Amino acid sequence: MKTLVKIGIVIELVLGFTQIFILWILALIFSPVSLGNVVTGRQSDHIVLLLLVFLGGFGLWGICQLTIKLVVPSFRIKARRIKLFLIAGL
Repeated sequence: MKTLVKIGIVIELVLGFTQIFILWILALIFSPVSLGNVVTGRQSDHIVLLLLVFLGGFGLWGICQLTIKLVVPSFRIKARRIKLFLIAGL
């Protein structure tokens, strides 16, 4: 694969997923508040929010692994693992 195509893939990753990553970081920062609400039993709908943050992290990790695999084909990761990460983030 040509270097220009590899650079384009990385730029597409950065432009496409920077905002999602920032929102995930903000949700991760506020997840202790949701966890506290779940533990005290005040609001049970925070379990869904915690699950979304947790699985969203796996999805973002899968996107990064897929991009690395596209740019560096010799990178050793199983396709099954990438699929699992992406499905978890879906």
